[in-house]
Amino acid sequence: MQAATSQSVTNTDGRNTLRPRKVRESSFELMRIIAMIMVLSVHADFLVDGVPTGADITDHPALALTRITWESVCIVCVNIFVMISGWFGIHPTVRGFCHLMFQVVFYLWGIFLVELALGHATVTWHSIKMCLLLERANWFVIAYIGLYLLAPVVNAFIEKASERTLRHVIICFFIFEVTFGWCGSAVFIQSGYSTLSFIGLYLFARYLHLYGERFSRHGLAIYCVSTLCTVGLFILTQKLDITLISATSYVSPLVITGAAGMILWCSTWHFGTKPLINFRRVPYSCGLLPYAHSFPPDSTACTGAVSRNIGTDGRHTGPLRHLSGLCGNRPATAVALGIDFPVVQAESYFGTL
Repeated sequence: MQAATSQSVTNTDGRNTLRPRKVRESSFELMRIIAMIMVLSVHADFLVDGVPTGADITDHPALALTRITWESVCIVCVNIFVMISGWFGIHPTVRGFCHLMFQVVFYLWGIFLVELALGHATVTWHSIKMCLLLERANWFVIAYIGLYLLAPVVNAFIEKASERTLRHVIICFFIFEVTFGWCGSAVFIQSGYSTLSFIGLYLFARYLHLYGERFSRHGLAIYCVSTLCTVGLFILTQKLDITLISATSYVSPLVITGAAGMILWCSTWHFGTKPLINFRRVPYSCGLLPYAHSFPPDSTACTGAVSRNIGTDGRHTGPLRHLSGLCGNRPATAVALGIDFPVVQAESYFGTL
């Protein structure tokens, strides 16, 4: 897994030409791994025990606040993945596209065939559609493929546009997305589950890389403030039963700024080009695991699969139950469940529950 930086050359007219060059960026490789863990944790929190309600916050404030905080800390994960691509720039090639599709096919069909061999899956039209990326549950892969194919057009705009033009386009885009996408009226934005949203994040990250160096030292503060505000907004919306917006939506301005803060903070890590850890042994395709099948549209089936790793008392009973038992806290439970979860998801997609 290697991050490719793009050398930015400023022309006499103030525009930027991107020249890709391969340089190892261990800080962003580490950020990818952190984002992977965040994805697993997000999948293991609200999905397992449900979204905390206003009554939960009143009756069990400590537990509810812990869960809400953990979700708010990790919900930036998907946006981080997309913004890392925007930070360095995607430079599509036929070979690169084939490599991406090979990883997708490998995990989609690989998990299905393993589950089929173990007797945990059956061949159905739904399972075939899942493996062919014809179900909305694979939204991340589909949206990212769209971004990959449109990257040359987006890159051409970035190279030709001045800093002022690029800044105004990004501001207008997010005003539009937050106004209509966050409230759900613009269905084509799909609350961030779309290529259009990914393009906005890509432009934002590219702008921060080219012109946002002065904000880098504030990255951690931006992330922490955004996370705390997400926690507060979540509690407020649940207590007041406000359903118009979701505090943990991918198009929430707080989630977007939180992801930007993490990216800016990561850019200040100085590991050099020599890996702090041998990240090359951790394939980038691991990031596809949580999205290889995403969540099934049938929530009842998903609950049935999760119940195999969750006891009737609500405690984790999966293969890594001892991790959560020894640590005795929500983050450990989330991580333990998250590590076990790809198998559980595979059962929920392809099995008869």
